[in-house]
Amino acid sequence: MIKLIVTDVDGTIVDKDEILHDEMIAYVKQLREKQLAFTIATGRAAGLAADYVKQLGIDIPFIACNGGNIVEKGEVILKRTIPLKGLRKVLETADGMGMSLLYSIDGVEYAYKETDYVTDQQKKYNRYWNPSVFSEEEWENLELDKVIVMAAVRDGSIGIIEALCKELPPPFGYKRYADKSIDILNCKSTKEDGVRRLAKLLNLSMDEILFAGDDLNDIEVIKEAGVGVAVGNAQKAVKEAADYVAGENCYLGVMEAVDKYTGVDAWRYAMDNSLRRQSYNLPDFLQEQFEELKSRLALLYTKEELKGIKRVILTGCGDSYGAGLTLRYAIEELIALPVELVTAIDFGRYYSGWRITKDTLVIVNSISGNGVRIKEAMTKAEVKGAMTLAITKNKDSDIGTLAKKVLVLPITPFERGPGNRNYFSLLLALLMFGIMVGEMRGVHDETKSKWYYEEIKKQGELLKIMLPTWEERLFRLAKEWKTMSGFDFVGSGMEYGSAWFGHAKILESTGAFAMHINSEEWFHMNNFVKAVDRCGTIFIASVMAPGFSRTREAVGYGNRLGRPALVITDGSEKDFQGDALFIQVPSSPFLPAMALSQYVPICMLAGYMGALLGERNCRGCLGKWSFAAGGSYIKNSEFIPYAEGSDAGKISNDAAN
Repeated sequence: MIKLIVTDVDGTIVDKDEILHDEMIAYVKQLREKQLAFTIATGRAAGLAADYVKQLGIDIPFIACNGGNIVEKGEVILKRTIPLKGLRKVLETADGMGMSLLYSIDGVEYAYKETDYVTDQQKKYNRYWNPSVFSEEEWENLELDKVIVMAAVRDGSIGIIEALCKELPPPFGYKRYADKSIDILNCKSTKEDGVRRLAKLLNLSMDEILFAGDDLNDIEVIKEAGVGVAVGNAQKAVKEAADYVAGENCYLGVMEAVDKYTGVDAWRYAMDNSLRRQSYNLPDFLQEQFEELKSRLALLYTKEELKGIKRVILTGCGDSYGAGLTLRYAIEELIALPVELVTAIDFGRYYSGWRITKDTLVIVNSISGNGVRIKEAMTKAEVKGAMTLAITKNKDSDIGTLAKKVLVLPITPFERGPGNRNYFSLLLALLMFGIMVGEMRGVHDETKSKWYYEEIKKQGELLKIMLPTWEERLFRLAKEWKTMSGFDFVGSGMEYGSAWFGHAKILESTGAFAMHINSEEWFHMNNFVKAVDRCGTIFIASVMAPGFSRTREAVGYGNRLGRPALVITDGSEKDFQGDALFIQVPSSPFLPAMALSQYVPICMLAGYMGALLGERNCRGCLGKWSFAAGGSYIKNSEFIPYAEGSDAGKISNDAAN
């Protein structure tokens, strides 16, 4: 029975970027909760591993310096050293060849001289500052944990240093890493020796230990541990020595193997993420918002005001536009008035002003209420004298202060993350707005409104029941799909809006290319994607939707093409032909109510894939994407106010005439 998990660090629980991901930290926490101990065995000096030990919450001894040190609570409790004086010829030869020399003493690592490699390490990782050469006294008396010789060029020249190392007598030993480097350390210092000594300290046998690693210095302990694991990115020789070779790389491979051999089932829980947590909050969020939103809507317009409306224009950006795309036709049917959907930039800069009249209701959707494009759209509607409504959570925002009416969304505080709850709130507000306006205009009566409202509330009740049934299948799919080249979202009508939102969440969460298209146009364009096995395809298909027959046909042809597919439906596998993963969502005879739930499986999938990839939402707005931080590129764009008569010249350039 496995009682202790020991892993290498570099290449095993951290990649080349040396970042310890939150998911690995969460996984180790899960192991502790399940009474399974965890520690590390690394070639690093103890000081360079200390941050990882702290982040992982390791409270038992760990192994550093390739087995040379065993460290507990910051103190080296067991160590093997080497005398510097026996290494002078080796190190001076390496130094003369322009190689970098690193050495550790009592768990702290230093650089011998400033080199290009050392300078790069200083810039990237803030280490090896103030290098200094050895004094004669140090050459004679220093005891070292380990020395690393790094080749200046990986041209095989490290072989010259290896030849010198072969001449060294005990207690010296060495380990060569291809043409990259050589570790010089005590000949008894190996990870296998370190793990054996640790096992003795903890009163464990080697059979009770699972060890996972990736490099040549892990081979001995992989062979001797109860279960020896090579992560997916391990070297060939390491894989050949292992009991189990993970399909996943780095820390995901560790999770895969530990779950397999211990049965802890901690991997999925470690991949918890904001999109998942927001999804589970939606049923309660619906209850929190419903009555308050209904009260606010009742005070928004009088019957007389609503009688004057002849047409409605919905506009917004991003997810706010997506909410309009989802419910445009539903609102049109509920209020029995023509409803247009226009992007904010098109409405503000291209839409013909003469079409915007005093009996036009322009609804601008935006959670924050701030942004230059939506401000332009609202300004134009106001200049033309239209009835204007801002749907936002911020009454004092750009559109909130410009609009004649404001519907303030009662969004309760929750963790920040991709717009799952915000999108849900906009959908709910637009749908309830349509019901309210339809009743006040006499399109339907109060009894019908009550039925609509009950169907909306049922979505929350059913979602609460069905969400847990999706978890395992969506996590499994996320593991299979996380490295797809692209994603294709397909639907029609209301479901096309859900497809739009889905493609946005996948792109934000994973950074992968994603498309959205309606069911008919898929036959004209997207079915021609060549790399069929690399394109994850998501079909959204309610069996009661008018466009269902065409989406069903798309599922069938996608299957013939060999497209990996997910079908989100209120029906079952029997309603379709071909192989796919089917996720059943809550059904409703009031079709628009389903908009509140049919997008949620996509959020779960996107959240899991982002977590598995170690991706930050929207790339964390860091590095190349730093210009996106705080939405500054949306808020600080050039504002072009609308003025009467400015419609002329939009489709021609006067200078060219």
